[in-house]
Parts: sequence; C-alpha cells; structure tokens
Amino acid sequence: MSKFIPKITSVGIGEQSRLLIAQSYYAEGNYDKAIVECQIALRLNPRLTSARLLLAQIYNDEGRYNEAIEECQAAIKIDQRSDNACMLLGSIYKEHGRYAEAIDEYRKALSIDHKNTFAHFMLGELYFEHKQYEHAASAFKEALQFNPQFEMCHYKLAGIYLEQDKKQKALAEVKTALRLNPTAPRSHIILGDIYLSSGEYAAAIAEYREAIAIAPRMYEGHLKAGQVYILLKEYQAALLELRTAVFINPKAAETYCQLGILYFHLKRYDESLSHYCASLDIDPRLFAAYAGMGDVYLAQGNYIEAVSRYQTANKLAEVHSTSGDTYLELKQYAKAVDEYRAALKMNPVIIQAVQKKKEQTSKDDRRRHKRFSVRIPVNLLDNSGKEHPAMILNISRQGLIVECHENSNIVSNTSITIKLSKEVALSGKVVRTEGQETDNSYLLGIELLPGEGSRDPAWNSLFIGME
Repeated sequence: MSKFIPKITSVGIGEQSRLLIAQSYYAEGNYDKAIVECQIALRLNPRLTSARLLLAQIYNDEGRYNEAIEECQAAIKIDQRSDNACMLLGSIYKEHGRYAEAIDEYRKALSIDHKNTFAHFMLGELYFEHKQYEHAASAFKEALQFNPQFEMCHYKLAGIYLEQDKKQKALAEVKTALRLNPTAPRSHIILGDIYLSSGEYAAAIAEYREAIAIAPRMYEGHLKAGQVYILLKEYQAALLELRTAVFINPKAAETYCQLGILYFHLKRYDESLSHYCASLDIDPRLFAAYAGMGDVYLAQGNYIEAVSRYQTANKLAEVHSTSGDTYLELKQYAKAVDEYRAALKMNPVIIQAVQKKKEQTSKDDRRRHKRFSVRIPVNLLDNSGKEHPAMILNISRQGLIVECHENSNIVSNTSITIKLSKEVALSGKVVRTEGQETDNSYLLGIELLPGEGSRDPAWNSLFIGME
C-alpha cells in the first residue's frame, strides 16, 4: 500500500502555512520546493525553530552537512530547551564520525528531557560502536526504564552480552526482544550468532534463514548464512548466499572478506586476494581482511608478505605480540607468523599443512635438499619462446616441481625458462615428467642451472621462514 500524502489545495499566508507546505513537499521527496517554502517561512518568522530543523533535515539528506549543522545550531540558539534540535545535531555528528560532539548533543537532549528514550538509545549505540560495553549497557537499560517495550534495546543488550561472552544473558535479552516483536529480523540474526558461538550450526542456520524469510532484502542474513556454510564446508551454498549479499549491498566490506575466506578454502588464491582487496577498498581498517591475505600468502609460501599482512592486522585489531616482533627481528618468519596469528586468535589448523616442511632424501643429488610445498602461478618459456601457464607445487634450492596442462607438450631434457614475474626469470632443464590420473595435467621436475637460484633475491625470498 502506497503512503498517503494529502494534497494541499489552499493555504493561508502565515509562516505555519508555509511550513505545512514545506513538510508536504519533503514527504513527496521534492526537496527544492521544500527548501523554498522553509526559507519563506523563516523570512516571515526567523525564530520558527521547526522550520530551521526541517531545513537542517533536508540539507542533511542532500549531503549539505555544514548547512545542516548551521541550521541546527541556529535553532538551539533560539530555543536552548529544544531537545529535538540537539537530537538532530547529534545524529548529523554521528553520521560523520564526530562521536564526541554527538555524545555531547545527546547528553544535552537528556538534560532537557531525561525520559527521552531515543536519546538514551543513541548514546548506547555510540558507546557500543566504540566497544565501551558497560556504558552502552547502562544507556540501553536507562531507556528500558522509561519504555520497557523498546524491543531494540533488548536486541542491543543481547549483542553486548554476546561480545562479553555472557551467553545466557544474551539469550534472555534476545528472547525478550522476539517476544515483543517476533518478526524482527535482526533479533533472529543475533540469536543465530549466539547459537553459532556455541557451535550449534544447524540452529544458527535456522535463525538466519528465518531472518531472510522475514526480510529477504536485508543482506546481513545472507552474509551470516554464508559464514556458517563455510564452516560446514558447504562451499557452493556459501557462495550463493554471499553473492546474494553482495547483490543486495555491494558496499558491505565484510561480505567481500567472507568471499576471500571462501576462495581461500577452495585454493583459488588469486580470487581470494582480489576479494580481500575489494573489502579493504571499502573499509581500510578491516583487520580480518589483512589477516586473510596473510593466510593466502602463507599458503603460497611467501612468508615476507604474509608476516607484513599479519602485522598490519595486529595493529588494526589493537593487539600486540611482543614475541612476534622479536621473532621478526631475528628473521624467524615462521615463528613470527605463529605468534601474530595467535594474537589474533586465528585458527592454526587452517595453515597447519602449509607450514609443515617436507624433506625428502634420495640417492639422486638433486633430491638430497629440503623440499617445500608452495602454490605459485608462473609461466614457462620453451625453446621456441612460447609461454605455458603453470603452477609451482614444490621447491628446493636445486629445482622445482610444476604442474602443467596436458597441451603444453613439454618433454624431458628440454631447456626451460621459469618466469616468476615480469622482471624475474630463472633458467633450468626438465629432468622428468609424470602424468596425473585425476585431471588433464602433468608434472614437470625442473633442475635449475648452477647458480641460478642463489643469485636471485625473489627466488631466495621463497625460502624465508621455511629453512
């Protein structure tokens, strides 16, 4: 059912009539005409604070924030007891990250009317965003004293208790919220989060799906469902939910971060990095994206890049690992990685296989060296200069094993050039080939020419942290 907007057929000539017309235009979305009518009303009566506040709201909607602030301040100067002016000014400050000023305005509103439940609620939201959970909880409880039916306060308290790992209190609050409003999608989401934190994946999925059924255009339900499907290793279902979340809200950094995690599990590392970068374009302070990038580089055997990303994640998450810094100074990169990841409380199982060294011994001289598993895309140049895309799977100081497509037709005793990047290339010789039964690819054993690896810093960097 469309919103009913009354048509005005005749008005008087006073400022209140002009304000009424302005309100009608604003409701229709005709901001230009609404501004004109507000200005006429203010010429008739410069002390009409309601006209100034409507004008401030319109300016704020149009992104004319300085003008919006000026109108609010003018209204407060005229009527210092206007809690509405303080509330609007606080909301504008909050929207622009001027949190201290926003808190001041909400407090001023409460000094005018201490029963202003919305002012208490907005204070609670600001404290929650800054992880001042005790102050936030006090503000939400204060609002509930004046309005026990304020369902959103119960929902927010549940979120605070979940952050504090007080799961029973969180459960009690969210159940109260759902009793007051069973169709509140965010309450179902927080209930799903509580179940997820306890490892009850099926119950979590059920709540997220309930939220989606209530509000299919709310991206958070799809995002949360995608997260659980990743944990359940149901990657196709996860991909469907996360792509839906991106379609609904293409500016949610966390969704791209989850896609980075998904593609990491699928070992599609380039796509994983691409999605982590996309999330950081939206939110440069998303430490989880830097941590995820660290995992990708680690999986590729690039310890220098991995350590750099984990270090950045630690700084953004405001955690500090002294032992990690110490190992980094000693250039013991593998141990530094362990410490930085532990500080972030990351799951060590994910990279356990990646960090494990593989040493093989043989009578053959070239197989007496330590070998390490990596996964690095390269191009191989044969004698004719033709490039063949390949993937390095295993490296040693003397050579490497790469996976090629069956159409490459590179055979033993062929001289080969390995292009690690546009600037870096190594020369070697194919010493063996081996077919793969599982797919249309085969393996090449390549022996580097004497001195090739030792001269190249890029090649040497691959062994940092593994020896």
